[in-house]
Amino acid sequence: MKAGQICAKIDPGPYLRRVARETKALAAARKRLEKSEARVEATTASPARDRRSATRAQATRARAEVDRRQAALSAAEAVLARTQIVMPVDGIVHSRNAEVGRPAEAPDAAPLFVLAPDSVRMKIEAAAGEIELGDTASFAVGSLPEHLFAGEVVKIHRASKAASGTREILVDAPDPRHLLADGMQAMAVVVVDRRDDVLRIPNRVIDYSSGETQGGRPEAPPAGWTRLWRLRDGEAEAATVRLGLDDGVYREVVEGDLQRGDRLIVGGAG
Repeated sequence: MKAGQICAKIDPGPYLRRVARETKALAAARKRLEKSEARVEATTASPARDRRSATRAQATRARAEVDRRQAALSAAEAVLARTQIVMPVDGIVHSRNAEVGRPAEAPDAAPLFVLAPDSVRMKIEAAAGEIELGDTASFAVGSLPEHLFAGEVVKIHRASKAASGTREILVDAPDPRHLLADGMQAMAVVVVDRRDDVLRIPNRVIDYSSGETQGGRPEAPPAGWTRLWRLRDGEAEAATVRLGLDDGVYREVVEGDLQRGDRLIVGGAG
């Protein structure tokens, strides 16, 4: 079903009659106000101060009555509108606790309908310094390892948590197959920047190289550059590179003397 589509209707008869009563009462109150305002105009030039004060007081009360009747009519119309129960979002009706002719229960009773929406809203916690509204987010659920879900950042809470320094971020993601359920735990990645068709290396290569000085060459690389170790003709050879984006697993190689296909050293020689 689509958002806005009617799921059920409550008998509108009593509510229509209430709207009719309030409409009639409002019309009568407006007529009384018109008469009161006419009397105020008629007594404006009157020398009798008490009479002018009395007519103005009557007009004030009449205006207050019109406001009260207008509010009552608006409330009655709002209740009438709620006699049509509509889908709040696109999705399917998962279960139904309503039958034709059955009285509607109190609000704290079982819900009339339980919905499974076509999209979900996921709450994540992250250091949101570079995250912006509209950024793409992907996430996986432990119980569904074969599925990768994608969504969009729709809200970033300003207040950060004192203990962790993270912020609460809301992500909307399509779920047309209704695989996700409330309470599932997920691991999410938010894309704050992107590079396509670039050379990249595993982060474990950098972690290893930062603590090794192969071949007795301990000199540090230039500022802003990183030394890696690759295997050439069975020997370790240094390669100096400048690194870019980091997704937590891989790191972009912006420039340097590293080529596609180079075999990098990621562990000790033993």
